[in-house]
Amino acid sequence: MDFGLLGPLEVMHGGRPLPIRSAKHRMLLAGLLLHPGQLVTMDELAEMIWGDALPADPRKVIHTYVARLRRVLGDGELIQSRPEGYLSAVTPDDTDVGQFELLLEQAGGAARAGDLHAESAILAEALALWRGEPLADVPSEKLHRDTVAQLAEQRLDALCHRVEADLRLGRHGELVAELRILTERHPLREQFWAQLMTALYRCGRQADALKAYQRAARLLAEELGVDPGPELHAVHQAILARDPALAETEPADPWVRQTQLPLDMADFTGRADLAGQILRLLAADRGVPIVALSGPPGVGKTTLAIHAGHQLAERFPDGQLYVDLHGATADLHPLPPLEVLGRFLRSLGIEAAAVPADVEEASAVFRSRITGRRLLVVLDNAADAAQVAPLLPGSPSCGVLVTSRRVLPALAGARHLPLNVLPTAEAVELLGRLTGHARVSAEPAAAAEVARCCGYLPLALRIAGARLAARPGWPVRVLAERLADAQRCLDELQLSEVGVRASFQVSFQQLSGSADALDRAAAEAFGLLGVPDGPELSLQAAARLLDQPDDAADRVLERLVDAHLVQSPAPGRYRLHDLLRLYARELASGRQPPPVRACALTRVLQFYVASTWQTLAVLRPGDYRLARADPRWRDGGLRFDDQQAALGWLEAERASLLAAVRQAVATPGVPRGNRDAARPRAVRVLLGAQPSGRLDAGRPDRPGNRPSGE
Repeated sequence: MDFGLLGPLEVMHGGRPLPIRSAKHRMLLAGLLLHPGQLVTMDELAEMIWGDALPADPRKVIHTYVARLRRVLGDGELIQSRPEGYLSAVTPDDTDVGQFELLLEQAGGAARAGDLHAESAILAEALALWRGEPLADVPSEKLHRDTVAQLAEQRLDALCHRVEADLRLGRHGELVAELRILTERHPLREQFWAQLMTALYRCGRQADALKAYQRAARLLAEELGVDPGPELHAVHQAILARDPALAETEPADPWVRQTQLPLDMADFTGRADLAGQILRLLAADRGVPIVALSGPPGVGKTTLAIHAGHQLAERFPDGQLYVDLHGATADLHPLPPLEVLGRFLRSLGIEAAAVPADVEEASAVFRSRITGRRLLVVLDNAADAAQVAPLLPGSPSCGVLVTSRRVLPALAGARHLPLNVLPTAEAVELLGRLTGHARVSAEPAAAAEVARCCGYLPLALRIAGARLAARPGWPVRVLAERLADAQRCLDELQLSEVGVRASFQVSFQQLSGSADALDRAAAEAFGLLGVPDGPELSLQAAARLLDQPDDAADRVLERLVDAHLVQSPAPGRYRLHDLLRLYARELASGRQPPPVRACALTRVLQFYVASTWQTLAVLRPGDYRLARADPRWRDGGLRFDDQQAALGWLEAERASLLAAVRQAVATPGVPRGNRDAARPRAVRVLLGAQPSGRLDAGRPDRPGNRPSGE
């Protein structure tokens, strides 16, 4: 549980806010949190809550408040009772006030060591913890008198020290606007005026610096009736004398701007919303901003990351570090973090012999080297969070952009952005940029069909566009016809060493070759998921397909979702991208004999038919055919409590049921014969189910509704 006091009182539990609605409860909790692990007496708590207007029995009331607070917080051990009062069982790290004070200590250590970059960066991180006036919604006169004023003074001191460090680092041009605001808000704080005058003078604006002094002198005289103090007076005299010492800053850092990002694609198309979101998230001022892009193979994660990285050049003027971590590269093992750190440190000017051989030491040197720098670190194709963690900077002035085929939930502090395929219009636009807009405009229907056959997947579209560009004599419709053949589609989407199939294969092999048993089970299941024709599978249908209990199937399917080989459009529902379905079928054909695939399909069909019989039992309980249904096709389906549930299932599964009917008719190996007579009846019930709930098939009053011989 985390607590915020540098602003309105904030209680966060598992990343979610816990509102403390009572003002008295907020006063009590704030008083305890400001003294973490320390006893706060009953008398002190009473003064914090009521001041001089004490109730008749303050101890009893405080006991009641504590009991209610414990219920709200859901942690009976957080507020601990003592004979003289209470204490909060938290550490300084649990509150933003404690974190702020620890960071001030670290900044002081950096200052004593002469590390201006670290001092500036640590102070910036400490100041970023502030969300407004401390205890803004805690109406305790004592706390505001004793604590808020002290915290506000600490904040202003930290600001002064951070600005001073930045001035010494030669950042005067960046500071003028900030110091203008600070002198407006704190007009009687002479140090801000002295710093503003210094920054203006170093920018070559001597006249403006002297005007700032005159304004400060006038304000001090009007408000306090005093002249400027020694520091402000000394800066004024140094400006008048053009003292060379006033213009001096620390020796120039031997930093060489890093520009390691690959070339931005000139034909980059779409993704404007996502690119804008990345820019906003990486421009955040609180902590080290980390954005993690994830998505299926070929969806364009790397392309988007590189494009966004180039757009962030002004936000990160010290450059960009880039590395392909080989977490999704065929025939290559993921790069060890120590190897990546060695590359980074050597590019940052560290001699190869000075690079530590221990990953923790190398990570510490890396963080120290870039502290205070405005640097973007792009970690492409990450295998997992453990590979990424040692490569993260510690300075909030840096930003991190990670791409991975897997979601990386263990990457602390990251904002996760999933990528999907392109919208139709953007997919056709990309095809036009690759092949020529005139060519696409001449055959718009064929171009749209090529985009559809590519599943709107950027990698597939780029391969298709490159093939057309290399064959200027081909009409677009020729490629559309070739791609429409499911048996050869993946073969068509291959160009030299780049292919959609190969891209998919990397993700599959990472699962099948994993040491994790669940990964291997997910790989084993993946091929079978391509067997049914329907657009989606429910968890229950997928469990029958895989011949597993629902909970085991759920774990397997969710692991495939994490690997972006399967999509989950809603809880308990799963689908494959069209091209991934083709790849899954290839795997199933190569790894599973036809009888196994036929049995898997039969289990799904049996589930659909049995569940459909159950809808008939609920919607038309007296139907004569229910008693004659073959148990093989009647049992094993879902059961429904009422008509609404039955109709809801029919509506949700309509497309999958219709696809199942067509596939059952067309697939060899699906059980047929005399005992299968119930199946056609269920199929007709299935086909006749309307969204309104009307069942046209199966009505004995309709002519021809009763098949002969049944």
